[in-house]
Amino acid sequence: MKVSVVMPVYNKEAFLREAVESILHGSFTDLELICVDDKSTDGSMAVLRSITDPRLRIIALEVNGGPGIAANAGMDAATGEYIVRMDADDIAVPERIAKQVAFMDAHPEIGASGGQLQLFGDEHAPWTFPLGADDCAARLVFGVPVSQGASILRRSVLLAHGLRFDPTWPRIGEDWLFWLRMGPHTRFANLPEVLVRYRRGPQ
Repeated sequence: MKVSVVMPVYNKEAFLREAVESILHGSFTDLELICVDDKSTDGSMAVLRSITDPRLRIIALEVNGGPGIAANAGMDAATGEYIVRMDADDIAVPERIAKQVAFMDAHPEIGASGGQLQLFGDEHAPWTFPLGADDCAARLVFGVPVSQGASILRRSVLLAHGLRFDPTWPRIGEDWLFWLRMGPHTRFANLPEVLVRYRRGPQ
């Protein structure tokens, strides 16, 4: 298995099918999609159970632990060479994973990379991230160098250094803390093109 897509899910019933289908209908097919339901109180689980694609794996957590705990469960279950993160209310462009795998295969020194985002919903501006490893390292001092929901991670780096989300971290900003934990062990980069349409709104 080349890619394990990890998608934490919490009360995203209205958007979940579109997010899942953007992965399963993309151009890259050598993947598993691990959706981790973080004890949703809406119909998210019903949406997941209605999808019959054999590449979909569902993990249902017994207690709501937050996005980091859900991500840990998905990463622990992953079997792919790469872990791709995806949010349950966003939309991946069709070539997203193919482009990211090609980039990571060509740059073994990079442990995690991402791309640019296009906001939609209540906002429509682009959301940009630095491209090169040095610029990403500088960004890490002030914020996230890679968008978590558009990221691809080299699983061997995570395993070699025991990199996981800490249960004591806050539920907002856990992505920055994870990149800070990963930073001493590898380098980051971003592709110049939009890989994910990022939903903005009161939800």
